[in-house]
Amino acid sequence: MVEKETLGEKHRTGSSIEIIRAHKFTIFSVTIICSIFLYNLASYEGALSVFLVFALVMLMIVYIKIDFYRNDRSLPSFYELIFAIAIIAFSFLTVPLKTIISGGENTGFGVTNYAIFLAGILFLFYGYRQIRETYPVLALLVSLSILNILFYSENTGLYAMAANILAMPEANALSELLSIFGISSYTASASSGAGAIIYITTPRNVSPMWIAGGCTGVMGMGTFAALSSALVLNFRGKWYIKTGIVVLGTIGAFFVNMLRLLTLALLLYHYGEPTMLWWHKNEYFALGDLYQMIYMCAFWLVAFRYVGGEVHGEGNKRAETKGLPEKNRESTGSGEHRSA
Repeated sequence: MVEKETLGEKHRTGSSIEIIRAHKFTIFSVTIICSIFLYNLASYEGALSVFLVFALVMLMIVYIKIDFYRNDRSLPSFYELIFAIAIIAFSFLTVPLKTIISGGENTGFGVTNYAIFLAGILFLFYGYRQIRETYPVLALLVSLSILNILFYSENTGLYAMAANILAMPEANALSELLSIFGISSYTASASSGAGAIIYITTPRNVSPMWIAGGCTGVMGMGTFAALSSALVLNFRGKWYIKTGIVVLGTIGAFFVNMLRLLTLALLLYHYGEPTMLWWHKNEYFALGDLYQMIYMCAFWLVAFRYVGGEVHGEGNKRAETKGLPEKNRESTGSGEHRSA
């Protein structure tokens, strides 16, 4: 009787892994949808907007969680639920901290907030009982948050360093791309010493286009590398395949940013600076966000085909059932019969 209860308990703690395995791409896709809401709505300033974003996200999470645990009895404890909500709420409270560190500039809901938000989502789905499956993800998210704060801090100089390393090569590459379209341009270093300027000869005048540190795509590439590493680390598979996914994904993010710069330069040439700036800085439909969202969804549709279908810990659960009689093996709920 004791052995039967123990096996049943193993089933309850392991069945959520089976659900994660079957719905891993659904969870990832809904997280992307959440990020769209976060990015657009959190661009407003004021406590009301932050509360609105938080309320919408929590409603989405509750709906996902109900479906996620619909066929699973191993629901998280009350303390796990409260702690996960506290992490998610804290992701909205880091804006004042970033504002202070960045020298008083309101940076809005950015990479740091998103990283903490994802950490809360992971804890909400996994809980502390399966922390071994999530610790690589949590470690990378915390590291990403620290990196983002340091990157935008005026005291470290990391922002200027990234601009100096990448801005001029990207400006030169952009000038070469424009020449393919028959557009004349030349580049120069920014007078501030951070970034580069490409001067584009338009039918109206010579218009400058400044490539600052934030325009180089370095944070987008860093974010993609960190989050994709966290994602593939949590799945089984050959290490060189997972490494290749991260490397190719990061390189792809660089070329997507170059495509964004090229599109903005063409808009500047054909339609003028106001149109270019609208597509560059629009709060609801920025060109870079559109390109990155399309790229991320397309990339992971392909990449998930090469990532192992098992979450870390799945092999351990199977090892526990190995050697048991067939009847007991079925009682552990290996989940092999579930369709993905």
